[in-house]
Amino acid sequence: MKMLKKTAFINGKIRTMDAACSIQEAVLIEQDRIVAVGTTLEILELAGDSATVIDLRGYALFPGFIDTHSHLSMFSLWSDQVYCGAEVGSVAGALERLRERAAQCKPGDLVLGWGYDDSILAENRGPSIQELDAISTELPIVVVHISVHACYVNSKALALCGIGPHSKIQGGEVVLDDRGNPTGHLLEMAHYEALGKLCPPPDKERLRHALHSGIAAYNAYGLTGTHEAGIGLGGVDAALYTRLLLEMEQAGELNIRTYLSYMGEAFKKIEETGIGTGFGTKQVRISGPKLFNDGSIQAHTAALLAPYHDRPDFQAGLLMKDGELDRLVEHYHREGYQIAYHANGDASIEAIIQAVEKAQKKFPRQDPRHIVVHCQLASDKHLERMHKAGMIPSFFGLHIWYYGDRHFERFLGPERASRMDPSGSAVRLGMRHSLHADSPVMPPWTIKSIHTAVNRTTRNGRTLGEDQRISAEEAVRAYTSHAAYFQFRENQVGSIEPGKLADFVLLSDDILTMAPQKIEDTKVLMTVLGGQTVYGEIPARNQ
Repeated sequence: MKMLKKTAFINGKIRTMDAACSIQEAVLIEQDRIVAVGTTLEILELAGDSATVIDLRGYALFPGFIDTHSHLSMFSLWSDQVYCGAEVGSVAGALERLRERAAQCKPGDLVLGWGYDDSILAENRGPSIQELDAISTELPIVVVHISVHACYVNSKALALCGIGPHSKIQGGEVVLDDRGNPTGHLLEMAHYEALGKLCPPPDKERLRHALHSGIAAYNAYGLTGTHEAGIGLGGVDAALYTRLLLEMEQAGELNIRTYLSYMGEAFKKIEETGIGTGFGTKQVRISGPKLFNDGSIQAHTAALLAPYHDRPDFQAGLLMKDGELDRLVEHYHREGYQIAYHANGDASIEAIIQAVEKAQKKFPRQDPRHIVVHCQLASDKHLERMHKAGMIPSFFGLHIWYYGDRHFERFLGPERASRMDPSGSAVRLGMRHSLHADSPVMPPWTIKSIHTAVNRTTRNGRTLGEDQRISAEEAVRAYTSHAAYFQFRENQVGSIEPGKLADFVLLSDDILTMAPQKIEDTKVLMTVLGGQTVYGEIPARNQ
């Protein structure tokens, strides 16, 4: 008779995040599943003498965090490239980092910079093609904007991509100067096509090595699950990536649960197999197609119903034309897939709501859970219609902290900026919603994201949309029980209840009872996936 391995976690503050948000002292697991919760004495009695006993030393144990929108493969592969984020301080600072990397390259290598945030730099611009050419005209150089919806490239990169003054790319833009020549600034699908052509496809071993590092970083933020959105972007072969995740799971080296959305051509191959939403294993599961119909607010490519605050004659348009969105949504909805739809601007949000409403009218589905990703400028009316149509919002709430001041003063103006990422409205409407960091746009800052949803405080200390604040419980649910719902896994993960998988995060403090302004000081001490510790340890308590 096979003996099941038991582990008892005792002497903790177990925040179960069940429907009643009950608190327990201990939890017992067998293998990778939760068997019981209760008092320490109850759990020790159930565990028996042969069980492993882990003393939580009074720290707070929560369900493992789930990020409902990120790009794990991109985050992992870019970690050893040239980071050009706010810390560079200036255009010159970014150029110096790129120059240093170029000096280390061999012929044919790509110099890839990422995280470039033009609007936070004193010059308030991207690097020019002339500045990048001054670094090298022999090596292709790509500098990815922080939004990952635009990039700046040199002449060599343009030539390798076959981009010239007359290039037309559907859903994208090649920005031209006053003389009609490319500036090296590429937007949306022009940017994504350039990345696909210029980024060398990683082989299996490089991808495996990168994933080990990237997943370890996710685990350090308490993440036990992630929704990998947009597989097929950035030069990664979707089939290779999916097979590798499965191989890593089988080998016991995949320390996260993945939920996978695929770009168009990649998803066609999935669809041809007959595989549906939810198909997969404990750690690798299929979501469905990923659709884009606008871009990024800070790149001026999000489709708005009213003009940008700093560009009063410009709103940006939708990427899909001539009924393409309606056709795609109707098809995927009819076939039973869950759609993940990127929408920052309110015009794009309106477009997807209309498309799903039409599809629901023709082919009613009771519980499709189509995800509107980012959903930053949704109105209350939008949310009401989404709720009725079976759609759910995943908000990019970290924008309030990182970009809030610039949205308030520059991109959107006070009124629209103050109701961005309307978690408060979603709660009042009784809607489940989730939060995400969109890594590599932002690091997978789970605690900072929760803190921001509760406080709505910007980098400069401004409170942005007080009525959109939510309770700490609701913010935590956006990374636990609600996030599980987004993946049709609410009966398997997302709370600490008997029968569910033993995914936990141990925190230095109970963020549900601490002062809201102190939440961001909370530390992730340990992350547990399926009963196995994948990050950290339990520190001794100070006496």
